Amino acid sequence: MNPFKADRDKILEKLQEVIDPELGVDIVNLGLIYSVDIEDPHIRVQMTMTTPSCPMHTYLTSQTAQTVEQLYPWMKIEVKLVWEPPWSPDMMSDNAKKMFS
Repeated sequence: MNPFKADRDKILEKLQEVIDPELGVDIVNLGLIYSVDIEDPHIRVQMTMTTPSCPMHTYLTSQTAQTVEQLYPWMKIEVKLVWEPPWSPDMMSDNAKKMFS
């Protein structure tokens, strides 16, 4: 395996370190990450928020970019906030759902 080649699974694993401070759950298990596209030298992450009026959107998108950059500092990281499809609790992992039940 090429250590300089970006890996989607490794990115998603690292993004579990980004915690939504309002909910106390990471953005991956909350289902906020919609896609991770790698096209050397770019990594594009599409993500959403639990609501369009989420006051944490700047913080979470910034933390997402910084976290991916820790893995691949030589690549251009782009985080795009999207609203389609709208987020719903069904997008959470089973572990995250258990935390709220």
